[in-house]
Amino acid sequence: MVDLRLLLDRYGLDDREHRAYLERLARESNKRGWWQDYGDTIPPYYTDFIGLEADASYIKTWEPTIIPGLLQTPRVCTRCHAGQPSHDLSRQARQLPQRQA
Repeated sequence: MVDLRLLLDRYGLDDREHRAYLERLARESNKRGWWQDYGDTIPPYYTDFIGLEADASYIKTWEPTIIPGLLQTPRVCTRCHAGQPSHDLSRQARQLPQRQA
C-alpha cells in the first residue's frame, strides 16, 4: 500500500475519495478467489475467465445451443459435461452456487 500511496503522491493525485477508491482496489486485488480452492478441477486457462467473471458488474452472452454456465443448475451442469472424463463433475457442479453468487 505504501508503494501505491507514493505513486499517487508522485502523480499529484490529491482527491481523497479517488485515492481511497484506488487503495480499496489494491487491497481487493490481493484477496484469494474462491475458485483457487478448486485448482485440481478447474483447468488453469479457465481460472482467468472465472476471475474476470467474478469481478464483472454484468455479463452478456448468447449461447443458442447450451444453457450458459451461470444459469445452469448442478444437475444440468452434470449432464452437459457428462462426456468429458477429465472433469470431476460433482465438484464442478458444487462450484456453481459460488459462481452464481
